[in-house]
Amino acid sequence: MRGKSNLYSRLRRVVAACLAACVVLVSGAPSRADSLEGSNKELTRIRDAAGKPCLRFRMQVRPDITMPTSFEHIVLATNSCPQRIDVKICYRGSRAGCKTLKLLPFGDGLALLGFMNNRPSFAFDYDESEGN
Repeated sequence: MRGKSNLYSRLRRVVAACLAACVVLVSGAPSRADSLEGSNKELTRIRDAAGKPCLRFRMQVRPDITMPTSFEHIVLATNSCPQRIDVKICYRGSRAGCKTLKLLPFGDGLALLGFMNNRPSFAFDYDESEGN
């Protein structure tokens, strides 16, 4: 009976962590404009012919399956322009552990910034440049 109790206890913790992550993604996430255009919109330099930013970003937080208090911080980037763009993505206020994406024309990329315990939300900064 003790093994069954531990299993239910672990299952409850996993479900609670998943629900917490869902709440962060739906209600605690940045506004739609922030999550689609990134965190430093004023630095966007590369634009399409209509004057819209070429890059769009989405943030995603996923709880770890085996450790429900540990969360993956993921940034998805989309290039909507016909030129290659290099993007450097970092946790906000940090330059350590940055990830670089080389986005092909009209391409997508994914950056796993890291894992953090008890941190179901995060913010990021990015720098962009035209690819060579």
